[in-house]
Amino acid sequence: MKKLLYGCFILLLFILILLFPKIAIAGASRGLLLWFQVLIPTLFPFMLLCRLLLKTRLLAVIARILYPVLGKLFGTTPEGAYCVLTGFLCGYPMGADAVSSLYREKVFSKAHAHYLICFCNNVSGGFLSGFILTSCLHNQRLMLPCALLLYGIPVLFSFLLRHMRPYASELPAGGCFGRFTKGFSDMKFADFNECIRESLAAIGQLGGYVILFCILSQFFLSLPLPSLRLKSILAGILEITSGIPLIASTPFSPPAAFALILACASFGGLSGAAQTWGILKPCGLSLRIYLISKAIQALVTGAAAFLLGLYLF
Repeated sequence: MKKLLYGCFILLLFILILLFPKIAIAGASRGLLLWFQVLIPTLFPFMLLCRLLLKTRLLAVIARILYPVLGKLFGTTPEGAYCVLTGFLCGYPMGADAVSSLYREKVFSKAHAHYLICFCNNVSGGFLSGFILTSCLHNQRLMLPCALLLYGIPVLFSFLLRHMRPYASELPAGGCFGRFTKGFSDMKFADFNECIRESLAAIGQLGGYVILFCILSQFFLSLPLPSLRLKSILAGILEITSGIPLIASTPFSPPAAFALILACASFGGLSGAAQTWGILKPCGLSLRIYLISKAIQALVTGAAAFLLGLYLF
């Protein structure tokens, strides 16, 4: 059934591109510019550094510094604390990338890897401050309430997960942690080249997803839907970088616009989910668990943002 659905989707998209090439070209151009101007400068350095940290075991040094606070807060190992910090600071899909990399190294059990991806894949602080608040909402004074909602709710969600599913914080047996954190390891030139190749492959894959979903978003925006509000919401669900500005410019009430923007940012869009799936699938981690968790957090974030927006606006 899944194969049939995938086949129908690909065939439909192929026909649409043939029939409406201008719309497809406009969406692809927007996605390419977004990938080249925003995603490569902001994400590629972090992808490369994450892989270098893994190769040199400098992760152990960072983990020892962060673990006393983050380890107790999230019920995880020093490496898990690193994944949390990466996911909260570096943006989609770096949290999932860090978790999957360490899971492949057998540092985490599968249950613990699933636990981490449920809450540590979020928008970056730079995206929140520079794009959402400055470019879209034009109000930097909202930084504190936005940060509390976008990062506080995942923290609360982690508490809920540990309470409802005690095995979520299950750690690997058999000394994987000790093997992984023996200390700094010399970096060979071949290792450095491998890190660059892996990072380029990851950023290239990410760019493909962004271009694809920008084309889909462009087709949605071209549909003769009766409501511009509905179009903007669909665009935000598909791809946040193109959808959030549209929501901000659509005549919603200020509390509703605030709630929709933060809900979309919390969810990350289907484009972000597809990017995350491309990272999780090779190592056998579940996209379904990730999507359900992000959808719950997005709904809670949107509801809380709307109530807060009634007070702020």
